[in-house]
Amino acid sequence: MLASKTLGCAVAAPPDPAWDISNLVFLQSATLGASFTQDLFIKPDGLKLYNTRGFFGDGTVFELNLSTAWNITTASAFQSINVVTNSASVRGLFFKPDGTKMYTTSVASSSVVEYTLSTAWNVSTATYIQSFSVSSQDSTPSSLTFKPDGTKMFVLGRNNNRVYEYTLSTAWNISTASYVQFTGGGLEPEGLTFKPDGTKMYTTGTSGGDIRQYNLSTAWNISTATLIQTVSVAAQTDRPHGVVFKDDGLKCYICSRSGVFYEYDLV
Repeated sequence: MLASKTLGCAVAAPPDPAWDISNLVFLQSATLGASFTQDLFIKPDGLKLYNTRGFFGDGTVFELNLSTAWNITTASAFQSINVVTNSASVRGLFFKPDGTKMYTTSVASSSVVEYTLSTAWNVSTATYIQSFSVSSQDSTPSSLTFKPDGTKMFVLGRNNNRVYEYTLSTAWNISTASYVQFTGGGLEPEGLTFKPDGTKMYTTGTSGGDIRQYNLSTAWNISTATLIQTVSVAAQTDRPHGVVFKDDGLKCYICSRSGVFYEYDLV
């Protein structure tokens, strides 16, 4: 008599929800800013949240502490810095990964503005370094981000509804930036961010209140971007501005112009 043999069947692993906005699930919200909140940035360890307020010449960067990492309901105001002299009508906000440089966009001057922080992640220690005009591409730079090594800069232009790509010959030094190319950013775009490996790009739009996901067939080359999907966040806000993700792609955060911040899980 032959012995019986049980054959195991391979079970397919469930799809990874990270970085796929079709998996967005609203978790919670918190009022952390004021009217005309424009953009946000979260420190890589999730323990600090920054946002900008700028309209009709205003220019302020706010720093908040999160007592529980990545949980916006635990945020408390810490300090702020007025940047109106160099970043009037401030919009976009980005920090170098080590927290020693801060970048903003100014609608008043149609430029990107670079600051050095003598104490990492402490905005009160920010000192103006220089500005870089993007007026030849767009008069209303609403958001910005960088490749993690600082050799590429991307600016979202609200006036022409485009994302612009620049190459920096010296990393993190905007005076060495040179314009490369552009791609579409959707209607009335406000927020911009990338997956850390440069293969996905996301924008928010105040026309329809949505977040858009693009795939890049060549990492960090926006000419290869293809719109994959659009997901509405209008149930929370019809005016989404800044957008960021946790580095593992399992959380997404959006700020609204009204100063309310929204936290989503990707599950």
